[in-house]
Amino acid sequence: MRYLSVGAIILGAVSGVLVAALVSLIIWGILLIPDIDNPTDPALMTGVVVGFIGAGYAGGRLTRPSATHGTLAGVLMAFIVGAVSIVSGSPAPPLTIVTLVILSAALGRFGGGIAGRR
Repeated sequence: MRYLSVGAIILGAVSGVLVAALVSLIIWGILLIPDIDNPTDPALMTGVVVGFIGAGYAGGRLTRPSATHGTLAGVLMAFIVGAVSIVSGSPAPPLTIVTLVILSAALGRFGGGIAGRR
């Protein structure tokens, strides 16, 4: 019988948020060197994409089935990112939110699949 570990999913999502923050900070610092006008947008997008993979990997690494837990950790991270975005006043249209959730599920599953190859 298969089961879902809520703890693994939550830890995966939190790990993904931390990975996203760290990668965004590093990319932002690198983009400041050539004096790019607005380095925050590409840094944040890169951080979120890498964070989805990190969430899937962390969620999948903690328990089996890895891909399922990775997918759910990625989707939970998408809800966290979406909630922070809405609270900060971003007027994201519904199509953007749906795209974010689909991207998070695909990248989370990819990260969980990598974690399952241990």
